[in-house]
Amino acid sequence: MPPDWIYAHEKDRKRDQWAAERQTQAENEEQLRQKYQVERNAAFQTYLATSEGRLHHANYLPTFLEFYRVVEPHRFHAAVQEAANGKIEREQFQFPDFGVWLLDQKVTS
Repeated sequence: MPPDWIYAHEKDRKRDQWAAERQTQAENEEQLRQKYQVERNAAFQTYLATSEGRLHHANYLPTFLEFYRVVEPHRFHAAVQEAANGKIEREQFQFPDFGVWLLDQKVTS
């Protein structure tokens, strides 16, 4: 029967190998998430440039303008744009979640 230090050494080696693999996976996932965010932002900007996106934006502006003019008078124009874009992104914009997008990326490559 081998000595206990061999088992301990093997266990440490496997733990270090697992940690290195996990680090590589985390780095790869971070790169994929960044790519996903870039593609999602580009698709959202494209949607905002369409007639449908402009229509939604024009519909939300008066309400948000009235609200933010009172709540944040020093920066209400920026707040209105952020709020309108956020509402459009949540309610009208369609883009797959990260997991679905990732599967699509793997299928096409």
